[in-house]
Amino acid sequence: MKRSSTIIVTRMRATVAKLTHDIHQVWHFGCCCNGASEDVSLNYILIVDDDPAIRDVVSDILEMSNYCVKTARNGAEALDEIRIDRPAAVLLDLMMPVMDGWEFLRRYRCDALVAPAPVVIMSAARDASSVASNLGAQAFLSKPFEIETILDIVGRVTEGSHSGGGAQT
Repeated sequence: MKRSSTIIVTRMRATVAKLTHDIHQVWHFGCCCNGASEDVSLNYILIVDDDPAIRDVVSDILEMSNYCVKTARNGAEALDEIRIDRPAAVLLDLMMPVMDGWEFLRRYRCDALVAPAPVVIMSAARDASSVASNLGAQAFLSKPFEIETILDIVGRVTEGSHSGGGAQT
């Protein structure tokens, strides 16, 4: 039996494939698409945090919404990953061992081999908004996270509508 599909690109930059068997799969601009054609080049969300519980929770939230996710325990691991494969966005903790978020951002911006992706600062600090803005991040997430907030911010920064710094809530 031959299967056919229809590909639709939505305003949210998601690709929806409707198979003839009424099975729907949605691939966000920043996600992996299992079974998609080889020429489709889609990115992932990189979560950089030294706390494994935070990495796991944020990963689960994004993966349940069909985003492809990779994680790093510190800024050094994140830079190594980014040099291999550019992410659609980076969710970045600031306080980490080995290489903290500030040093990561400094090196990330100076690395000529890496095209910049939007950065979202994740912090429990009271002044997270101003810190994120001062660092030129596109947005910030206050810890503890709300599921809707994570999905909203990741959706906004992966749309490519932000040019330049200035944190958003």
